[in-house]
Amino acid sequence: MAYAPEVYREQQSLMRCGLHTLNAMFQEQAFTVKELDAICEELAPGRSFFNPHRFPLGLGNYDVNVLEVAFSRRGLRMEWHDPRDQVTTKQLQDPNLIGLVVNQMNSNFGGMFKSRHWYCARKLKGSFYLIDSSKKQNDRMSYDETRSFLNKKKNSGVYIFNIREGDVDVKS
Repeated sequence: MAYAPEVYREQQSLMRCGLHTLNAMFQEQAFTVKELDAICEELAPGRSFFNPHRFPLGLGNYDVNVLEVAFSRRGLRMEWHDPRDQVTTKQLQDPNLIGLVVNQMNSNFGGMFKSRHWYCARKLKGSFYLIDSSKKQNDRMSYDETRSFLNKKKNSGVYIFNIREGDVDVKS
């Protein structure tokens, strides 16, 4: 992996890794906390404080449903990668694939508190860029490095999502 400073990224703020991952995939500030909170309200009307799609008090921790709606509003599909299947180089070379989103369990405070963390592997300029808001820098990876990295992660209980262009029902 090589250091990649030229790729758009946001540093982790509160529990907003889902927001940072969306913006990293679009390589700009495509969404705000206010917009993602509005999606949460649409998914669970009348549940503003104890909304099942985010953590209370505006801290973030958005669930997969929020990210799926956000991607669809920008014309992208978020597809679950079957955990029984290996990530392949052929899959990574798909011209409709713009990247992969990873969701993994994190332990905080000595393992007393567990939460899920979002980050992505974004396809740009003939490589993949690992963009994780909890890290200090982005890393550039070859297709083989990306495949190997994701397959190791996949075997440790993470969820992987393919982010694709084309044939998306845009939800308003």
